[in-house]
Amino acid sequence: MKIQLTFKDPDGVYDSVNMAVRDSLQEVEGLTEKEKDFLQEERFNATMEWLSEHWCRWGEYLDVVIDTEENTATVIKMK
Repeated sequence: MKIQLTFKDPDGVYDSVNMAVRDSLQEVEGLTEKEKDFLQEERFNATMEWLSEHWCRWGEYLDVVIDTEENTATVIKMK
């Protein structure tokens, strides 16, 4: 049996992207705090836009199909 679930979590998407971007900038050397803040905002916005185009409707909805026979879970890419 296949079950399609829709998850809505605006804070989860926002916080997860924000943390991932922040962590990716920790490895960058030679930047001032102002430069890191600017890059953080730019990368965050670009990542949220990409997610909204491909995976997360309106930056907060995610569709997943659970297949109980195959014992799998698949995130559905938006059309």
